[in-house]
Amino acid sequence: MMERDEHEREQRIRRNAEISRQNSKLFPRMQKLEDDKKRAKEDLLESERDSVTNEGPGFPFAPSRARSVPDFRKIQKAFITKLEQNKKSKAVTKPIPFKFNQARPSAKLRTYMDQQN
Repeated sequence: MMERDEHEREQRIRRNAEISRQNSKLFPRMQKLEDDKKRAKEDLLESERDSVTNEGPGFPFAPSRARSVPDFRKIQKAFITKLEQNKKSKAVTKPIPFKFNQARPSAKLRTYMDQQN
């Protein structure tokens, strides 16, 4: 009896889920997008079918042409000369040694000394 009730319950759930899925629909914009995707897919299949029947076997892409190998030595030389020019155009930083022995004067002392001067 419990197994029968469980089976009927599962059948009822499946039936209601199927009815809900059939009654549901997308928003208009989303439905339009889905229709466009289907239409594009059908057009692609149709064009492939036509190309196979008319022209025989073909590929839907064209491979890119191979480029020549760059002159790496020339590129490196140009980079180094540009780097050296940039180095020469800037002033060299002159380091200033730290003064660990000398204490910094406080703000009160500085104001007093400014008044004295």
